[in-house]
Amino acid sequence: MLKLISSTFIIIINPEKLKGDIKLSYFRSLSLSNLDFKDLNYLKYLVIIIAIILIILKLLSYIKEKNKYQYESRGFLFTKHEYTFYKSLLNAVKKTGLVVFPKVRLADIIEPKKHGSTWQANFNKICSKHVDFLLCDTDEYRPQLIIELDDWSHKKADRQERDKFVDMAMRQAKIPILHVWDSKGLKEKIEKTVYTYH
Repeated sequence: MLKLISSTFIIIINPEKLKGDIKLSYFRSLSLSNLDFKDLNYLKYLVIIIAIILIILKLLSYIKEKNKYQYESRGFLFTKHEYTFYKSLLNAVKKTGLVVFPKVRLADIIEPKKHGSTWQANFNKICSKHVDFLLCDTDEYRPQLIIELDDWSHKKADRQERDKFVDMAMRQAKIPILHVWDSKGLKEKIEKTVYTYH
């Protein structure tokens, strides 16, 4: 009977071990005629073992699914430098008819020109990139200016390559872009860039 329990355990853990004729002959060997019913405790133990195994497998599946995705809040939308600049930017656009949107995805501002064989590839280049600040008019919320707050990270080769791509994309879309390091003379820079471009 212990052999039966052991074999059943193996089947539950890895049922693929039994295939075709082997599987058929195996289950024939477990026919009722071969079982000893003098002591039904063995069957009780078998049922208990099967139940425990099923519960364990269910718990393992639940734990695996629960731990599949784990996220937490980053806490803040801005870095300290970005937040200080953002407050200065809000003051700079007062009474200009412009509204500020931070951290906007490029794909929400521009899109590939044509739906062709290269459309998806071109879209992929912008869908995961964002700009620091987008300024829109308050009438139709059309993009008027993009502001990139540069820092030391923009000196890295990969970041410079990214900046070149964004600048190129903005030129093609006819949306001005302004790169700044701080808020010094920000209002004048915004007015000069927006009104000169448009």
